[in-house]
Amino acid sequence: METYYSEEELKTLGIKKYGFNVKVSRHVALYRPEELEIGNNVRIDDFTIISGKVVLGDYIHIAQSCGLYGGNSGIYMEDYSGISSHVVIYATSNDYSGRFMTNPTVPEKYTTGINCPVYLKKHVIIGCMSVILPGVTVEEGCAVGAMSLVNKSLVAWGIYAGAPVRRLKDRSKHLLELADKLEEEVSRLGKQIHDLKVGDYIEKKNLITYESAVQYASITGDNNPIHFETKEAYQSYYGRPVAHGMILAGFISGAIGGAMPGAGCIYEAQTFSFIRPVFYGDTILTRITVISIDAERNRVTLKTECFNQNHDCVLDGEAVVLPRKKSLPF
Repeated sequence: METYYSEEELKTLGIKKYGFNVKVSRHVALYRPEELEIGNNVRIDDFTIISGKVVLGDYIHIAQSCGLYGGNSGIYMEDYSGISSHVVIYATSNDYSGRFMTNPTVPEKYTTGINCPVYLKKHVIIGCMSVILPGVTVEEGCAVGAMSLVNKSLVAWGIYAGAPVRRLKDRSKHLLELADKLEEEVSRLGKQIHDLKVGDYIEKKNLITYESAVQYASITGDNNPIHFETKEAYQSYYGRPVAHGMILAGFISGAIGGAMPGAGCIYEAQTFSFIRPVFYGDTILTRITVISIDAERNRVTLKTECFNQNHDCVLDGEAVVLPRKKSLPF
């Protein structure tokens, strides 16, 4: 049996929301999973307990035997953050002052709760067996050494350790360059279905040139004289040469294959309506917009539009594409 739940099994756990490439160990205990949100590229290892409101971003690792007790206030881990084994994070606790009784076996009227959200910002790493108390914000880029007690918020880009924790020195920001390289590499791979949402769009500009028409005609054999410097073109309805409409279709194909959703996608269907003519020297803005998503069938419907430099729509249509399904190669 696999160590982690399969995609189909994840659907049965009652998790509020999760992205792609999510690995949850079969030995993880989830309490109130309907309040758990998980981003993309997340791994949660054996014997971890997650209880209450917990929100995890992208590229997050939670090592074995951790405890995340979000209560009603929540624990929020941003992108590229991680916690080592046996780390415990509390967004909820009891009052230890002696003014109230403690522990959940006692009726609530004799106890009082402390509920404050905990935030781990981007690129935070927490060493093994550390404890983080309610109300703490660990700012971006902080590293906390093993067996530390984090009872106060930490200033960004520091290395901390101790019980209670104290700042030892500044932390290098070189990892930000590595993160940029990673995101650039991922962008070249193309988006998956879970990366997309209705309303997402991209725009790309292209110049229509006479040379592009000559090249298009040589490839396709469409040598209709209305597209060239001929008598027929100047006697036509438009009174001058008009560019091939299917050059615009190429712009749309390029935008879909290059960015929305990008590399690895499969073009399944496309409709076109040619609204206005396009002439040589026109600058065309191509816009691709997500209008519906069928995650079950891995299909996205896109609105495909082209506009000239006067903001007039010259082409309108819809496309159906299949985003890439293969996970990242790392």
